[in-house]
Amino acid sequence: VLGQERLDALLRRVGRDVWTLNHTFQPHKRALHVFGEAARVAEFLQLAEGPQRDTDATIVRLGELMNASDESMRDLYECGCPELTALTSICRKVAIGSRVTGAGWGGCTVSMVWSGDAQRFIETVKEGYYEPLMRERATASVGDDLGRYVF
Repeated sequence: VLGQERLDALLRRVGRDVWTLNHTFQPHKRALHVFGEAARVAEFLQLAEGPQRDTDATIVRLGELMNASDESMRDLYECGCPELTALTSICRKVAIGSRVTGAGWGGCTVSMVWSGDAQRFIETVKEGYYEPLMRERATASVGDDLGRYVF
């Protein structure tokens, strides 16, 4: 979410009258997402290209930016669906960051995971999301064949 200093600068550029008149409409929420996302993308790029890009602290911050982006898309832009919200929540149990991605209202997630946690991440997602989903929706027993369909 935009900090007060950035929001004040934005308001000076946009004009307080326009901003005040539109604060109750959906475009207000959408604009907050767009401006916040632009700031997150700029910070992500700066960190990813910066001299400290390989440090744990930088990687953790990149994950935080991914999570903030996902939360902003969900809450301010209102895109996604309950299934993707559940999936990103499960992914974040292991992932550094996880967010919805794609070109539509739904789609998939992208997650950033420490290489040493990759197998645990896959198992967490299988057990927490896909296995219950397959049990709920499957007409035949999936059993040990789940690995053929997921990952």
